[in-house]
Amino acid sequence: MDVSTFALRLSAFLLAFAILLAALARTRAARRIGAPVAAERPSRSPLLLVPLAGALVVVLLSPAEPLPWLVVLGAVAFHFYSPHREDRVLGSHGIQRGWYSQRFEDVAAWRLTGDHLRVLLRGEWEAVPAPARDHAELRKVLEQRAPGRESRFTS
Repeated sequence: MDVSTFALRLSAFLLAFAILLAALARTRAARRIGAPVAAERPSRSPLLLVPLAGALVVVLLSPAEPLPWLVVLGAVAFHFYSPHREDRVLGSHGIQRGWYSQRFEDVAAWRLTGDHLRVLLRGEWEAVPAPARDHAELRKVLEQRAPGRESRFTS
């Protein structure tokens, strides 16, 4: 096996593993947060597609083997399927920030400000969209599922 074949096979394996991890993260988030209520999902940067376009050119110039095509298609699938690190989602049962999701019951602290629910995640305050018109209902849910964890001040 030559170096290029090995590199292609390794790339295909790593992409398959990455897509599996993305699928697991999406499934876990769906179970934890419930039905999405509000979301901020930034658009995917078109600059990230430049390396993929370069890979596509290389594939087009290479012999008609299926493995290079699978690697390029896998990279495109991963790019669009995986959670974006800037995704912020408020669900009926929890929140999601990028690849990380958490049930309301597991939130260390929370507060409603403006059009956001701010939660203490891994030692830092993160904001997810929560329209002000829904704050009264959301406050009831949070007081029931995360009692005594409302924070009125920044920490």
